[in-house]
Amino acid sequence: MVIQISTFDFTGLLSDTIPFSYPEDDLPTLHCVRLEWDGSLMHALSTDLNRIAISSWHPHDDTEAGDEREQARLPVSPWGGSDRPWAVVLPRPDAEKLVQVFKLPAKRGLTPLAVEVQHGHLKVIRPRVGGLLSLRADVEGSLEEFPDLRKLLGEHDRVEAVDGISYSGGNLADFCSNVRQRGPLELGFSGPTGMTRISIGERFVGAVRPASVRTQMGARLGAGTQG
Repeated sequence: MVIQISTFDFTGLLSDTIPFSYPEDDLPTLHCVRLEWDGSLMHALSTDLNRIAISSWHPHDDTEAGDEREQARLPVSPWGGSDRPWAVVLPRPDAEKLVQVFKLPAKRGLTPLAVEVQHGHLKVIRPRVGGLLSLRADVEGSLEEFPDLRKLLGEHDRVEAVDGISYSGGNLADFCSNVRQRGPLELGFSGPTGMTRISIGERFVGAVRPASVRTQMGARLGAGTQG
């Protein structure tokens, strides 16, 4: 159950989604990032009640990181790994620490990481390669229930015209400033009171609530969860 992923892609998945997790630890079920492998793609998911973020990676995705001449000297085996699905919920501080510990300059972004999850325990290993020291991080995540964000997105997967709509500036700006811009940013409106769907390229999808709509997600968390 070991997945090999580039440093750029692993830290990018977490960085794409950490800002959209609930910022305070008084709501631990949302003060976190869910990391999962579905057999072919790795996903990171988060929500803060008013926004949703899902960032994904496929082993065959092109990456903008790294210098090909430098990486050609690295003993990199094909990306990917086991097709057995797994999932783990990482507390936000631990996810932030992983990014801090493993992030590298762009020219070294293709440096491989081995990612393994067993019974809620996440292990990330960088081998001694390309002049870099070996590095290992162990995180005790959990198998706690997590909101079914795909279901929530699906409830707003419709197109409905709006005459005017307003957002909290910070809530909307984070999609531009914190998510890797790997393609065009597109908005899908589901009406004046529905969540606005946001896609960035092919590997990021999220949503934001209009500022005029009071969130009801908290009352519905128990209605749709993914273990």
